[in-house]
Order: sequence, then C-alpha cells, then structure tokens
Amino acid sequence: MLPDRYRNIARIENDLVLNYQYVFSAREQKTMLSLIANLETGSDSVTISTKDIENILKDDDKKWGNAYNQITDLYKSLLGKKFYHKTNVSYKGSRLDAGYNWFQSIVPIEENGRTLIRFRFSQDTLPFLLKLKEYVQINTLEVKHMKSAFSLRFFQLLKARRNRTKEHADYTEFSYTVEELKALFGLENKYPRFNNFRQKVLDVALSEINGKTSIFFKLAFQYQKSREKKIESIHFKVFDSEMDALAHERQLQLDFEAKNKKLAQKGFSIEVFKKAYPKIYKIAKKKAIQEMAIIKTQCNLPIPNLDDMTNNHIKGYCKLYFDCKIAQTNKFPEVMAELKRVFETAI
Repeated sequence: MLPDRYRNIARIENDLVLNYQYVFSAREQKTMLSLIANLETGSDSVTISTKDIENILKDDDKKWGNAYNQITDLYKSLLGKKFYHKTNVSYKGSRLDAGYNWFQSIVPIEENGRTLIRFRFSQDTLPFLLKLKEYVQINTLEVKHMKSAFSLRFFQLLKARRNRTKEHADYTEFSYTVEELKALFGLENKYPRFNNFRQKVLDVALSEINGKTSIFFKLAFQYQKSREKKIESIHFKVFDSEMDALAHERQLQLDFEAKNKKLAQKGFSIEVFKKAYPKIYKIAKKKAIQEMAIIKTQCNLPIPNLDDMTNNHIKGYCKLYFDCKIAQTNKFPEVMAELKRVFETAI
C-alpha cells in the first residue's frame, strides 16, 4: 500500500552511517532516503508510484530521458546495491568484509489502474531502519539540491557525528585518515592524488552543504611527520550553523590575542616561547638545523660551537616570530617576508 501521508524524514541507525561502506549515485541515495522515510514500523516494504519516482529523478536537474528506461534502470541498479563492514575474521593477514543486500526484492505492481513499485528491504537491512537506538535524521527536502553522491553521503556522516555530542557540545570534532574516508565512501582505488580527492569530494561537499543545510563544517589537514606535503588525516569541525562557526572562530581569535598580549607584556624568553608555541618552536628548530647543515657542507670544515650557533639560530627565528606576530614591534616588509618564508610555508 501507498503511505497515507508521504513523509520526508529518514531515520537511519548511526552504526550503519558511520561504520559501513555503501555506494550510491545521487539519484539512488535520494530514492533510498525517500523509501526509508516512508517505511512503516512493522513493515518490510514500501510501495510508491512511478510518478513519485519520476519526481525524485528529475530533482537533480540532469538531462531527463525516456521515463521507462530511467525508472527501470534505477530499480534494477538498487536491487544490486550492498553494504559492507570489516569483520574480525582474517585471511592471510587481512580482515575480511561482510556484505549484505539492501533489498530482498523490487517488484512492479498494478493497483487501481496505477503502476507502482514495491521495494522490499532485506532482513539484514531492517534493523538499521526500524530497531533504532542511536540514529540520524535526514530530511529529504534538505538534500534535494545536492547533485553529488559524495555530498549526500558526507551529509549523513556529519549529521550522525554531530548528533552524538549535540546536547553537550557547541560543535563536534573528529578525524579520519584519508584511507579511512576513502574506504567508507568506496573510493579505495580512486583519486590516488589527494588534490583530486579534495577537488572532487571534499570541496564539492563543502559547497553543497555549507550555507544550504542545517549544518556547517570546516576542514583542517594533518601532514605526515616524515613528509611535509603528504596529508595523513583530515580533521572536521561540525557546527549547527554558519553563525556558530563564525562565533567559534572569533572566540579562538580573541583567546589567541589575549595569550599574545600576556606574552608580549612579559617580553621575549625562549623558554617561555617554547612552552607557549611548541609548534612554532619545532618549525624554527627544523629550519635552523637544515640551514646549519648547509653551511657546514659549504664550509667543508668542522665548525666550532655548532650546537651554540644552531641554538642561536633557533632563538633568532623564534624572536622574529615573537616580534612580528606577538609583540607586533616590527612590520617592515622584508621582515614580514622572512617570517612568511620560514613559518607560513611550513605550517
């Protein structure tokens, strides 16, 4: 039977969203969310009209072709969709995946002169949709504008993460390695270059989610210690609105300025600076050691008091940062250029 009242809120168990891999096109995801939103408690299937399916397919503004082909292609594709998760069972040192079908059957039927499609979920899927403990709610109207399948999947992931801490935190933060995120999205063998992954997945999700949905998120990248240009993980901050994100950034800036003011009043001390800004000190130390190594190679002779010279070099870089960024006593263009060269390109 068709639902008495068409509903727009899909409820999905967090465990499925956060820990299982599933891959859909944008059209398939929008159809799935509509089906889940209209799944009745105690039922295993949803029956919708071909007209409703047409409306879903037309939402993404893609070129609309033959309605028969579009609908049959959609439900045949959905019938083959699966979801996976890693098990604790290993074979030759690698953990094996468990796989499940989303649907048991998808069958066209006629009722009162109307053509309908009955989507029957598999018994493996139903617990994630009906026996809910901790779940995410997705409004199908909120994601209608999204054209990217990755944006739709990202939205579910971010909403599920945010819901876990929403009651007791102003924002939610978490990290994924690039490999973890690609595995979750079914992209293990795609986008070997991070820049392509960022452009095709992350940047598109930012543009389709931020400012257009009920959440707002920011990204930061963590580089591998051994290779400065190799991204190791992606850090996320998820807010309930753009205003919340701006307020958070403003507070961080105020805290940073207060910290700098207090430090500036005390004057420069390498020991105090080292504790207050360990990351900057680390960069200064690395740069100083590299440059002293070059000098040593060019001289081709032993350099007396090399350690003292290196320490003075480190102190000089830290003092430069202190003057320009903290005490703000030196704003000459050439000094600012040196500061950028040493620090900003390395951060």
